[in-house]
Amino acid sequence: MIKVLIADDHYLIRNGLKSILENISDIEVVDEASNGKEAIIKSKFSSPDVIIMDINMPELNGIDASVAIIQNQPNTKILMLSINNESEFISESINAGAKGYLLKSAINEDIIKAIRTVANGYTYFHDQVDHIVVDEYIANLNGNKADQVNISKREQQVIKLIAEGFKNHEIGGKLNISSRTVETHRFNVMKKLNINSVAELIKYAIKNNICEI
Repeated sequence: MIKVLIADDHYLIRNGLKSILENISDIEVVDEASNGKEAIIKSKFSSPDVIIMDINMPELNGIDASVAIIQNQPNTKILMLSINNESEFISESINAGAKGYLLKSAINEDIIKAIRTVANGYTYFHDQVDHIVVDEYIANLNGNKADQVNISKREQQVIKLIAEGFKNHEIGGKLNISSRTVETHRFNVMKKLNINSVAELIKYAIKNNICEI
C-alpha cells in the first residue's frame, strides 16, 4: 500500500485528489496539509511514502517544505503538483529533491501513474514539462561551466549573490526563497564543484563569468 499525503492550500484541490485516489486499491491518502509548515509536521506523524506537494502555499512554499522533509525523511518521495510549467520552478523542484512534477491539468490516470512511479524510486515528469527538463540539462552541458559541471540557473543566481557579498537571508529575500534553501543550494554547488570555501566559490564565479570583479 502506498501511503500518500496531499499538501495544497486549496480545499477543492485536496478534496479532488482524495476523490481520485479513494478507490485505488494500492494507494491510501493518510493525511493532508494546507501549507508547507503543516506538511512538515504532519509528514512526521503519518510517514507517507509519497507527498503530493503544491509549490505556492502560505506559511512555507512547497519547495522549501520539500527540502526540510527530505532532510528528515529521506525515504519519502515528493511529487510536485503545480499550475506552473516554467523551467525555474521545475529546476528548483528537482534541486529540492522532488522525484516528479505534474501540472494540475493532469488527467486522473497520469496522477495515479505518477504516484506509483515515484513510490517505486523512479522519476516522473508530466508530458508538458519533460522537454523542459531535457532542454535545461542540455543547456547546462553546453554552458560556460568549468569541467562541464551541471549548475542550474537558480544555483548560478545564488553563486552570483554570494560572490557579491550578500548574506543568506538577503539572498533569500532577493530570490523569494528561504535562507534554508539558499544554504541548500550553496551546499549542493560546493559539493558538485568539490570546493570547501566561499573564497573558492567566488573564484569559480569570476572564472566562469557568473559575476564580475
